[in-house]
Amino acid sequence: ICEEIAFRGFLFGTLSNRYKIVPAIIWTGFIFGAYHMNLVKLVVVGILGGFLAFVVYRTKSIATSMWMHFLNNAFALVIGLYADELMKVLPVLFKEDLNAVELVLIVAIGIACIVISILWMNAIGKKQEAKLERQTIIDNFNLEKFINVENASDEELQEEETQDEEFQDKD
Repeated sequence: ICEEIAFRGFLFGTLSNRYKIVPAIIWTGFIFGAYHMNLVKLVVVGILGGFLAFVVYRTKSIATSMWMHFLNNAFALVIGLYADELMKVLPVLFKEDLNAVELVLIVAIGIACIVISILWMNAIGKKQEAKLERQTIIDNFNLEKFINVENASDEELQEEETQDEEFQDKD
């Protein structure tokens, strides 16, 4: 949660406000990778960080990237804790030399995961956009009502209150 708030909340939020979205995603990913202080994993963790920044950009929500980050860490923990058991059940994950069928299978599973993630992000993004649009409409209506109240005379306000009371009495 703290990494997501720091990197996708603060860092990505700041960079995306100052720069175009693609450089903001790339820099967020690079800095996230460097933060983990492992040169071997810098590229992979950097790509993960950039992908999570893209998720935040697309869904307009840090919660989705938090869940994805949690699932990634949980998967790594399970593999670390249960490597011997997993090696018996899924030996293909631990082989150094894969044959063509195994490679195609792993790539197909990876592509399926990416497609599912994109569909998930699109669904969440559309919900967030609709929610923001509804809130904007409500805010604009309240602002318009506030401006009308500020500019209205006492007689107009009294008349509007009377109409509101009559309307409520009908219900």
